[in-house]
Amino acid sequence: MGKCFKRLELSAEKLDELSALLDAIPAYKLPEAPTAEQAQYKYIALKVAEIKRRNQEKKINNRFAYLRKLMQKDMETKAEKETAQQLAVARG
Repeated sequence: MGKCFKRLELSAEKLDELSALLDAIPAYKLPEAPTAEQAQYKYIALKVAEIKRRNQEKKINNRFAYLRKLMQKDMETKAEKETAQQLAVARG
């Protein structure tokens, strides 16, 4: 994953934070790949490409914060889906 992150010029601490977030992304949000590690790499590559594209449209001052927000949004989707499933089971 280093190649994708190098473009963002991040500190070791920020890389660790993004790595932890990446581990929490639900599998259904990751692109298809032969291994989980390759799926995570593709996920980050897609997000970095999205940031580059959006940066051309409108300047993104803090790419790390932007990437973190995108990843957190994908994590929240998982939490919302799980909550909805729990409510459906409870209502039975």
